[in-house]
Amino acid sequence: MPRYQRLTKKAEALIAAVYLSGTNTRRVKRALFGLFEGAVSKDVVSRAWRKVKVDWDAWSMRDLAEEDIVRLILDGTVIKTRLDRKATSISVLAAIGVRRDGQKVLISIKNMGGESTAAWSQFLTDLDARGLRRPEFVIVDGAPGLEAALVALWGEDLPFQRCTVHKHRMRRLRPIDFRLAPRGAGQS
Repeated sequence: MPRYQRLTKKAEALIAAVYLSGTNTRRVKRALFGLFEGAVSKDVVSRAWRKVKVDWDAWSMRDLAEEDIVRLILDGTVIKTRLDRKATSISVLAAIGVRRDGQKVLISIKNMGGESTAAWSQFLTDLDARGLRRPEFVIVDGAPGLEAALVALWGEDLPFQRCTVHKHRMRRLRPIDFRLAPRGAGQS
């Protein structure tokens, strides 16, 4: 470790992760006291978060033109985090790319306030502006806003399908009531 440095990059990342999970700076200090032998003050937590934020911002704006992405997995989810010193739930949109060799890579994850067509359009337009080429195939979560945004950006001929996990969840949430369905419904 360089002279005058008290924490490694992994330690700083751990502190920032605990803070992001919704724990305030004083609780982070208490939670990690034993692990770091008391070296974690409120200011250390804030400094660690600022360092991680700089790296995060650079990663979020990186050029995607050199990425050989052939498949794209797009999903929206709700996570609990800490924003403006308050624990809260936010809706984030995520893009995972699959390279030609099969390797998966996180392309982007952003707080867009929901899964509307406007949110997905802005998210996808950012990927396009950063150089991401049109993928050969897209896997989606089934949000109507996402499908409309995909068609608007890359055209109606872009092949996409709903994720099988989301299909199964929808079947569990919306079972067909065969007693009320017309005779022969659901039979193939």
